[in-house]
Amino acid sequence: MSEAEATDYLIRNSNYFRLRAYRTGFSKVEEGSRAGQYANLDFKMLVDLSVIDMLLRYEMLPLTLDIEHFAKVRLLNEIERHGEDGYAIVRDFISSYNSTCPDGTVSNHVCDEIARGASSPYLVDLIHRYKPGYEFPAWSFVEVITFGEYCT
Repeated sequence: MSEAEATDYLIRNSNYFRLRAYRTGFSKVEEGSRAGQYANLDFKMLVDLSVIDMLLRYEMLPLTLDIEHFAKVRLLNEIERHGEDGYAIVRDFISSYNSTCPDGTVSNHVCDEIARGASSPYLVDLIHRYKPGYEFPAWSFVEVITFGEYCT
């Protein structure tokens, strides 16, 4: 890929810092005047990897959304099946992530994640309703946490 084509690609499709992340899988020259440079790496290879990554993400997204949905449905069904208190189980989960900071304050990354979601037009009302003490019932809590947080 020529420098002009690479420049055009970056202007239209991506940015250099994102694209350069794909170079980590390539080996570097160990000796000689090119020591430390990537061996046999053309910019076009990084573009190709970026396109493959994009296509893979587009294929994986519907699958991960389904997995998230059905995992949360299953959790709520189990809470109901076992007669658990939907408020107490969330309260216990959130408090299990309390940690004391060096300055003596208490931090909780689950609450921090929920607070970040408060700017979402989809979540703002739900979070605002329960935010003063984070007293969410399980059926609301699974809607306001990220799937990554759910998986922990």
